[in-house]
Amino acid sequence: MVIKAVICGGGNGAHVMSAIANSQDDVEASVLTLYADEAERWTAIMAEAGGLTIVDTCGEEKKETKVKPFKVTKHPEDVVPDTHVILFAVPAFAHEQYLNALKPHVQPGTIVVGIPGQPGFEFAIRGIWGSISKTVTIMNYITLPWNCRILQFGKKVEMMSRKSVLPGAMQLAKPPPNFEPKDKVQKVVGPKPVLQPQGHFVGISLSPSNPILHPSLMYGRWKDWDGTPLDAPPLFYNELTEETANFMSAVSDEVVATAKRIMQLRPQVSAVIINLYILDILSGSIKTGIGLTYITFVA
Repeated sequence: MVIKAVICGGGNGAHVMSAIANSQDDVEASVLTLYADEAERWTAIMAEAGGLTIVDTCGEEKKETKVKPFKVTKHPEDVVPDTHVILFAVPAFAHEQYLNALKPHVQPGTIVVGIPGQPGFEFAIRGIWGSISKTVTIMNYITLPWNCRILQFGKKVEMMSRKSVLPGAMQLAKPPPNFEPKDKVQKVVGPKPVLQPQGHFVGISLSPSNPILHPSLMYGRWKDWDGTPLDAPPLFYNELTEETANFMSAVSDEVVATAKRIMQLRPQVSAVIINLYILDILSGSIKTGIGLTYITFVA
């Protein structure tokens, strides 16, 4: 069976995801991008280049894979009605636009994936799709599977690192599917990272890695800056100080305290608190790092 997927977005993540998906056996992936004339430009550039190339620099040796041109459109009616999996690879502020565009065309039994979906992804789907949301399986993953960047729009993209595992949460459609939804999504994104949808969506809401990492890094970097111009642009994740690491740990501790309070108020719910989350998902890509918290709520 060929798995048909629609990837929403036109940025770094959508470029890598569409290349990986279309390199898999028995996967046919299209891209839906609603931004300006992005669909037309991507289609024309990819046709001229003869496909989309992904440059994998995750390992010691650089690898390049080129996939044949695939459909890129701004018209959801062209790709959504017969799709099995819809993946959101756009920032959270764009979710509403895509959900409204998808609503008239989505079919019961579809798997809808936020990758990442960010906290509240499921609320956006329920609020915009209403009763339709009960007929689809919803997955929300904590982050994008790769660190990546577009080298040439529509033509070449670089994958610089790949997570080893990707925590998430899942709500099954009603009636539940007679297959394992995770397996279909895993087929689309490739063998790595290993997808781990488990527990309640509140676990994703309390495990927002970027909102823990980025403000802490920015504050640690600039809190004592006197306004003197720098000799070179600073690297965002490099030159991490112990003080900044402590900021991150303090925010992570607040998340753990929130989880424990939820368990006090709801004794029937338990939380599995996993430390060293960053080291876990980036296993093999980094040599040292700090641990944050990933929380899974289970009934």
